[in-house]
Parts: sequence; C-alpha cells; structure tokens
Amino acid sequence: RFQAALALEEGYAPALEGLGLAALQEDRRDDAEAYFRQGLRKDPEYALFYVGLGRLEAAEGNQQGAADHYLQAIEMDGGLAEAHYYLARAYEQMGRYSLAEEYYKKTLDRDPNHPRAQDEWLALAERRSSPDDMPPEYYLIVKNPAVSRGELAALLARQLPLETLCREGGNTERPKDISEHWAAKHIAGVVACGMMSVDQDTLFRPRKPIARRDCARIVADIIHRFGTENIAGPGFEDTDVPITDVPADAPELEAIRLVVSLGIMELRKDGSFLPDQEVNGYRAVKIVQALKQTLSVPKE
Repeated sequence: RFQAALALEEGYAPALEGLGLAALQEDRRDDAEAYFRQGLRKDPEYALFYVGLGRLEAAEGNQQGAADHYLQAIEMDGGLAEAHYYLARAYEQMGRYSLAEEYYKKTLDRDPNHPRAQDEWLALAERRSSPDDMPPEYYLIVKNPAVSRGELAALLARQLPLETLCREGGNTERPKDISEHWAAKHIAGVVACGMMSVDQDTLFRPRKPIARRDCARIVADIIHRFGTENIAGPGFEDTDVPITDVPADAPELEAIRLVVSLGIMELRKDGSFLPDQEVNGYRAVKIVQALKQTLSVPKE
C-alpha cells in the first residue's frame, strides 16, 4: 500500500515513513534507514523521519543516539506525541528514570489516548518504588541502571538465609579485591557459601556489571548447589524453553532455560533473552526475591 501511494505521489512522506517502519519491524535495518534518509531528502521538515531514525538507533542498542534523534524531532514539532514517547523509552533504557517519567507525562499531555504511554509510565513508577523488606541503604541498588557483582552479592546475602543454606563451604579464601567495597562482608559470605565465585587470582571484581547471561548462570548454580529437591512450584522439569537469541551450543543455555522455566527471569515476547544486556537494580532485586521464593529452605 505504501508503494502504491508513492506511485501516486513521488516522495510522499507518510508512505516513505511507513516503508521505513515496515522494514524496521522486519529487521531490515539498512532498508529502513534508506527509506528514512530518502524521506528527509524529499521533505526535511517531516519530523517523524527523525523518530524513525531514533527507533533504528534504539534497535542497534544506541539509546543516546536514539534520544538525540527524538529531541531533534521534538525541536521541529513540539506537539509530536510519538517523539516524546520514544524519548521516554530511551531515557528509561539509559536508567534516567526521572526524565523518562517526565516524557511519558508529556506524551500523554499531547495525546491522552496514547495506546502505550500510560501503561509504561505506570510500570516504570512501580519499578522505581522500593521492594518490600529492603533497608534504606539498598535503595541505591534498586534504582541502579546496571548492577555490579558486589551489589548482587549484597542482595543475595540480604535475601537468602546463608546460615541455613550454607552447610558446606565454597571458597574459604577471602577475595583480594573487596576490602574497600562497602559490601565486603556480604561478598565474603556469599563466596564462602559457594554462591558466587572468584577467578584464578582470587579476585571477585565487585564493580564489574552483571549481564543477564551471568545472572542466569549464578542463579542456576545456586539452585543446583542447594538441592533441586527443595525447589518450590511447578515447571522445574520443563526446561526445554526455546530461546531465540542464544545459540544451541552456548554454555549458558541450560542455565537460562532453567531460570526462565521457573519464572525467575523472563523472555521477551519474541522469545529473546538479551543475554548481553546488563541487569538493572530493580530487576536484580526481583530476581533474588524470586530465587528466595523458589528455593524451599528447610527450617532449623
């Protein structure tokens, strides 16, 4: 239909935009960019082409580049709800939650019936609220856009009863690089318990961000270490979950299938896991809480 529109009117901006978005939806990114660029040459004042280019950058994982395009669209047309909406999403992905909430609000100011902004704004507000039973010093972890190994260790030590689970020690040698870290005691306890490991140089690397693949491995190792017979809830045996973006020979595949089948971590609607994406603070807290609920810890 878009091609037919172009045949009727060469350079028709909405048709070029539509072709670009269709190509983007089919992951034909080069074609999408070509349509958006062609459209800008034909009609430099059509702001939605910049929204399209921003969505293309977002698909490539470049959220700042995407935000720059959305801001350019807003500068051209301040009433453009879609530009505000996608800018809010970019800021959310970057962990700039206050700006994300601001632009979700601006989206709805311009289009009160926007089909997605209201739900995503409410979801963001829920994610920003601190989970129950967390002391004040953990609030910064909750709102952190990328959780580190040391912070994950602190969450594990806080949420899981190490004194009950850790009947057999893990690594008895204290990591060399944690003495200056605020969670040194928690890290040492988690390592001694065998929940997280050190490398061959006895380094824990507490400030290294945790990717989703690494988080899945850690959680799966904890489940296997502390006895699969104690797992609460259905679904443990059903680990043959299709993962669209993890190769069949990937060493972390079974760990990912396990945590997904147990509902501890999630897939996107297209079946992708995003194994290289860093885990944010809110999600890390929810993962550890789900792990706690999944492990049926025997009482003393």
